[in-house]
Amino acid sequence: MPVLTEGRRAGEFIVSEANGFRSREVVTLASNGSTALTYPAGHVLALVTATSKYVEYDNVGTDGTEAAKVILYDNVTVPATGDLKAVVIARDAEVNKAELSWFAAAADADKTAGLVDLAAVGIIGR
Repeated sequence: MPVLTEGRRAGEFIVSEANGFRSREVVTLASNGSTALTYPAGHVLALVTATSKYVEYDNVGTDGTEAAKVILYDNVTVPATGDLKAVVIARDAEVNKAELSWFAAAADADKTAGLVDLAAVGIIGR
């Protein structure tokens, strides 16, 4: 019998959010110019200061990427060239921190720092 693996579903990491769509925003995800980037729902993103576009959070960055700002609502693939609009959780929400997705080399200290950053914008990890 084949084994089926279910991927992440849109918003499954959300414990609670504000009424209506107050917690959500549409943002621009930046392409890297060379390869398509696939991010799962619940992936933690940061705002690049120079471009005002969102990329993967990385606690050791120096261009704004070192501060977690939002969480991706649904699975997306950013094309190799050209940016992509996507829905994120940007404020006033509680999330299941065990269901968040982080950059590949994220250590526990990086995740803790990211959760502190998210708490500053009203996104609380439980």
